[in-house]
Amino acid sequence: MGNNEFKLTKLALALGVTLSLSGCLSDDDKNDTVPEPPVPTQDVAVPPTAAETQAGAISVSLIDATGELLDESVTATITFTSSEDGLLSVAGDALSDEDKSTTDGAFSFTLESIPADGVTYDYVVSAEGYLNNSGSFTVTTTENVAADEIRLTPRNLADSDVPIVAETKSLESLVPEGENTTVAYDPTTGLSVSGDKDEIELPQSVNKAGVAVGGTTVKIKNGTQFLTADGTALETVPEITVAYFANEATRNETEADSATVENSSLDAFPGGLALSVANPDGSDSNVSGSFTSGGFVAIELTDDAGNKVKHSVKETLLLLQCR
Repeated sequence: MGNNEFKLTKLALALGVTLSLSGCLSDDDKNDTVPEPPVPTQDVAVPPTAAETQAGAISVSLIDATGELLDESVTATITFTSSEDGLLSVAGDALSDEDKSTTDGAFSFTLESIPADGVTYDYVVSAEGYLNNSGSFTVTTTENVAADEIRLTPRNLADSDVPIVAETKSLESLVPEGENTTVAYDPTTGLSVSGDKDEIELPQSVNKAGVAVGGTTVKIKNGTQFLTADGTALETVPEITVAYFANEATRNETEADSATVENSSLDAFPGGLALSVANPDGSDSNVSGSFTSGGFVAIELTDDAGNKVKHSVKETLLLLQCR
């Protein structure tokens, strides 16, 4: 019995030493430490931040001269010719170049504040392939939302439901085929027209039975210099766009559709020629009218870089014909 107890005691000691050694040598790459259980998480929905209410809002929608929406491929830009003070983006941020450009055919802005006596914003809208047009907004503390519609006339418009004709040509192409006339351009000396003639011309006319008849001829003389707004001569010979807007009455709400054309050329004239006068009944309201004239002409000369002619040293001869 004694020997057996001794052997068991030695065996127990041996196992104890072995376990102790194993514990000392367990710090290796195969550490099987049990990680702490993960802390439970919960998704919390964060409500969106409410946009700050602005003092007012203005918008401009764009259509072409015939009343159709602009193609989505057309990029339009708006330039404010008055101060932009108080204007913000729809989101209420400071205006950026992106806010002044659109392919959606509309511009929208908000107003941070409106002076007690109101504020007026003047602007010009431009789009590639169209003549510029301008407009104006006036908002007050009581009439703090304004919307405007701008018609842009294509640079080339041969036939449409409105009595407008427009064409864009290079100055060299204004020489009739077979005519011995040479056209050249130098920024220093200006336009050179030599040969059979000393001037070039671009005629336009409208003949719509029962609506409007008339035409115009734009002539540019030899030696004419083309200058930008700051007096700098154009580096390249410009293209010329001539648009003739025949006069016709705009249908009012009391007339039948056949009385006059519904889409007025006056609405599309760059800068606007719509006439609004005081109501003869003595009320505070206005009534719409129209100009009585042979027609109106828009002329634009633009070089390869998009610079527009603002002045010319020699006067361009304009012949407005009424028939």
